[in-house]
Amino acid sequence: ALTADNALMASIPVWDRLPVLLVSGDMNPEPLMGETDFVEIALHPFGNAKVELADLVATKTMDARELDAKALAESRVALLANVSQLNDAQLKALEGFVREGGGLLVFPGNRINSAWYNTTFLAGGKGLLPLPVASLSGSTNSGTRATIVSQHYEHPALEMFNDPRNGNLSEADIRLWYKMREEAGKPGDGGVTVLARLDTGDPFLVEKKFGEGRIIECAVPCDAEWTNLPARPFYLPLMQQLVTYLASKVYPPRNVDVGRPLVAFLPAADAGKKGILTDPEGKAREIAIQTKGTRAIAEFADTRKPGLYVLDAPNNNRIHFVVNVDRKESDLSQLSEAEVQGVAKAMGASVVKTFGEYHSLDQQRRFGQEIWQALLVAVLALIFVEMLLEQAFARRKT
Repeated sequence: ALTADNALMASIPVWDRLPVLLVSGDMNPEPLMGETDFVEIALHPFGNAKVELADLVATKTMDARELDAKALAESRVALLANVSQLNDAQLKALEGFVREGGGLLVFPGNRINSAWYNTTFLAGGKGLLPLPVASLSGSTNSGTRATIVSQHYEHPALEMFNDPRNGNLSEADIRLWYKMREEAGKPGDGGVTVLARLDTGDPFLVEKKFGEGRIIECAVPCDAEWTNLPARPFYLPLMQQLVTYLASKVYPPRNVDVGRPLVAFLPAADAGKKGILTDPEGKAREIAIQTKGTRAIAEFADTRKPGLYVLDAPNNNRIHFVVNVDRKESDLSQLSEAEVQGVAKAMGASVVKTFGEYHSLDQQRRFGQEIWQALLVAVLALIFVEMLLEQAFARRKT
């Protein structure tokens, strides 16, 4: 290793609270009968505890008819639970929220207007809904059942369940679920990704990127009407993992490589103000805070110097960034012969190991022919001719 890079810095944001907006399609006042009752307990388990404990997630529940841009602006993640449909203003506000980096969880149910979901919400693949919903499968009676396929999960929100001690998703008993038309979203092309499947082959969780934000769609509701998910031990960590994953995508990274811009999202009220950015050498400079959608943004592009950058934004809001050199540059492992040849080919270069090989290559790559020898002979010949002419003229004079 190199002595100069024995230390690696990192900036780790610490969340005081993670505001999550729960939008219910059925605000049933009876205990555990509302669409969001179970998920609210999962996200906010210490809310009614007698012991004074803290929850990371702060939930706010509202009727779908009350959803507006103001409520979304105060949240990092929104969750739709069996919402029939949204009006145009609500949909526009939700699209703006996700496009600017917000997270969205979509749970269906018996109240959803599937026609609206598959047209307006999907918008031909350009809308928020990752995949269109098709027909209902299963039965509430003792008919067909489904379970979540037990597999090795690669997705950050699910990888904790690779350890059986954290719960087994396949223990869920799913009686009813919505089929999703995968061909409409072209899974795997970078647009829609299937995170988990049922043993019937149907998608259980799918994800889509929309602008700077992400949407996760589930095939079942988040209550206990169609499944026993809320009764399983893994339900709490599953809901928390999905929400924290979506929330972590809201803000730009604090740790970047050299040459990458530093970006900070700030409250909309800070737009038009100035921030002070201090670079690793202690040099301070003003950064203009500009408006982008419902947020204000501070951006700095000149990150050629690795180290700690500190942004002092209005209202005593201090944000730390770390710029590091790519760790690959510190890898001193010797390349194999094939790797060396590959690098040379990519650069349009040739590999030589001896001076003889270099000399031969140098001779081959020169343009034209060597003429210095011919020029030397010509110069010598001219000198000789000049001498002869001088002697001849001298004899005539005498």
